[in-house]
Amino acid sequence: MKKISESNEQTRKGLYQIIPNLILDSDYTEINLDSTTELMNQLCRAWLIQFLPRHPQHQQAKKILKQNKNSNCIKFLETIRFHKNINEVSNSNSCNMWNYFCPTAQMAHEDAENLATSILKRRRLKNLKKSEVQLKEPAKELLLSSNVLISPPIDINSKNIPSQFLEEAVDFAKKDQDYWYDHPIPMDASIGENELIYGLKKLDEAIDFEKKCDVIAPNSKMAMVLSISVTHTGMEELAERYVADLIKENLKLKNLDLYLFNENLCKQIISMVSPKKETAYSIFGVNGSYGRHFSFLKAILALWNKTINSKTKFTFKIDLDQVFDQKFLLNLHGKTALQLLCNPYWGGSATDYKGKSVDLGMIAGV
Repeated sequence: MKKISESNEQTRKGLYQIIPNLILDSDYTEINLDSTTELMNQLCRAWLIQFLPRHPQHQQAKKILKQNKNSNCIKFLETIRFHKNINEVSNSNSCNMWNYFCPTAQMAHEDAENLATSILKRRRLKNLKKSEVQLKEPAKELLLSSNVLISPPIDINSKNIPSQFLEEAVDFAKKDQDYWYDHPIPMDASIGENELIYGLKKLDEAIDFEKKCDVIAPNSKMAMVLSISVTHTGMEELAERYVADLIKENLKLKNLDLYLFNENLCKQIISMVSPKKETAYSIFGVNGSYGRHFSFLKAILALWNKTINSKTKFTFKIDLDQVFDQKFLLNLHGKTALQLLCNPYWGGSATDYKGKSVDLGMIAGV
């Protein structure tokens, strides 16, 4: 087994090879230390810049890293390890780093037009048939959903941790992590960088736009299910209280009725509706693998239809770090987001480029 110091040196050499080929000189303005006041943002940018000797803020980055060497953020980034030596690479057509990370991107770089033609051919559908059941009244028939990923604070000394949750949050921060996600919201995230606040605020504004366009009634509200996934077992109730307080204290939602579901509530639902509890539990829940909470957000529609509102027959999952740019959609398509979702082919059928029959049961994006 290699010594840790040898592993660190191998990793740093690898990063000095890779990062300059992923971040070109023309990209330097995108990782400017002065364009953010958030320390975590600065540390992440400084960590990348240290491997870019030609970056104008190279020395400044090294200084920031030295001053914050004991930060949890830096400690985490320093855990990156290479298990194989990285040979010298160059940003030439014959040896482009995208070959390692995304071969399709390399194909696009070499012959974008040919790749675009190939993709369009494979995605083209024929013999389209409209759905027998179509979305007509989105305020009544559409259930919105999204997933919120919550983790303990990155910095247990951060002033951004709500005081009422501080003790519990710090306790979980000291425990081993059970589940891993792509972009959880740490409980020390600032309000300005919290995607839950950002996403719900923008969604509420988008629905307000729908009302102004007479797509839905002025007094209507849209139901939305939020599944709450946590990184640590036992954190479910804390995360739900944190989410509820964030919304209550920072948002004045006019157009959304929110319903929060954590893992504990999912277990209760299974115990009531499923005779084969263990089988159902593996696919119906919100913690752990992406497939579980994605399956939950699809399955909740059937339960909603039978127990809450029999008129609700469609569901659409959004990501809270994305928004409906209503003016853009209206200029591009002549329709709002909800009008685009009222697609008569959603739920219909078609034939793909191989002649295979496909169901148009899922709609992605607008």
